[in-house]
Amino acid sequence: MVCKKCGCNIEKGWKYCPNCSNDIYKNQKIIIISIVALAVVICAVLFVIKNNMPVNEKYIKNYLKKKYDEKFESVSFVKSVKNEDVVISCDGSSFTPIKGKGETDYYKVYSNKNDIEFIASYDNSSKSKKINDSYEESLKKRTTLVEAYNIISKYLRNLTYEVKLLGNSNKVNISSESQLKNLLSKYEEKNEDLKEFEIYINENLYYFCKVNYVNINKINDEIVALQKTNDYEFSTTIMLNSSSRIGLHNGEVYIYEKSGTPTGTLDEYLANN
Repeated sequence: MVCKKCGCNIEKGWKYCPNCSNDIYKNQKIIIISIVALAVVICAVLFVIKNNMPVNEKYIKNYLKKKYDEKFESVSFVKSVKNEDVVISCDGSSFTPIKGKGETDYYKVYSNKNDIEFIASYDNSSKSKKINDSYEESLKKRTTLVEAYNIISKYLRNLTYEVKLLGNSNKVNISSESQLKNLLSKYEEKNEDLKEFEIYINENLYYFCKVNYVNINKINDEIVALQKTNDYEFSTTIMLNSSSRIGLHNGEVYIYEKSGTPTGTLDEYLANN
């Protein structure tokens, strides 16, 4: 190796030329520093680009793909909702509400893998660009309610009955497992809170309870087990004539006679009548 400045022979390990004192590795140092500086600039640019990337259908597709390791082909904008004011309270006293900032955008996403639509949302006042979604909850709801419908059908198959699925603002007649599955696979805002079964049977309360005592308890036991296994709560009510009903709540079977207050449990009702 020779010095690039004066041509003097340089031995391995020398840092400077003995003839002209030239820094032998100066050019290499400049190149290394330049490469490091360029890498820092590129990282900074990518960081800025990432943080300024708009949250849109493409962003949501990529976000959910990383989260679930699944490709989502269909993402469509649904609506924007203004963020509500935040009320802070302490020891029963409420302070002046903090005005809500920005809006939350809602998108409908379709999973081809599980044939189900769900909602992804983004608070555009947030700096994190985190996407919230109902994918797993929607799958859990569909699985649980379809299984519950099959339990009801299994033990009431010898009776004439109607099944409705209720929410706060909607009531849907359910005539088959496939219809229920299809209903719970499609996103509609009015159907978001559908999670209450009402079973209509035109029979006398006492007669129905006495004849179907075993099946009522089997429905209750299997629904309780289903809710526990799937970690998903829903309610089931059997509506009979004369405004009487049977409610399956918290692992118990309650009897209601023309009022909102239960008369007692199924066993108590039969024992007293």
